Amino acid sequence: MNVIYATYTCCLLLAVMNCTSSEPKTNFINTEELVRLEITEFTTEKELTEIADILIKDRDIELDISESEFDANGNIITLLIKVDCQDGFKGRTHAERRMLSHATVGFYRDYRPGAKSAFGTGPFTDEE
Repeated sequence: MNVIYATYTCCLLLAVMNCTSSEPKTNFINTEELVRLEITEFTTEKELTEIADILIKDRDIELDISESEFDANGNIITLLIKVDCQDGFKGRTHAERRMLSHATVGFYRDYRPGAKSAFGTGPFTDEE
């Protein structure tokens, strides 16, 4: 009986914790096979700068955010990113803050042989 109660309590706590997290977080994946960055309305200039540093050190991928606009707290006003993977794949995308409240924007570089798409920028859909 105590095991059932403890399991139920843990599941309930996890459900509550997931429901209370209202801010979608920046999704950054940097594995041997895949690099993916999804930027939300809550992504900050500091986060993007740190990610750009990681990308250049780990992957030789240039992520340029210099033409983006941020408010005094580092929140995105206008996002303009340029990506150069140094292997022939490069692109750019932009978004206004109001767009980021409805969709994530960013880029991916898929190094897997036979990948459906090796590179892309722009808004992400659920299928990507």
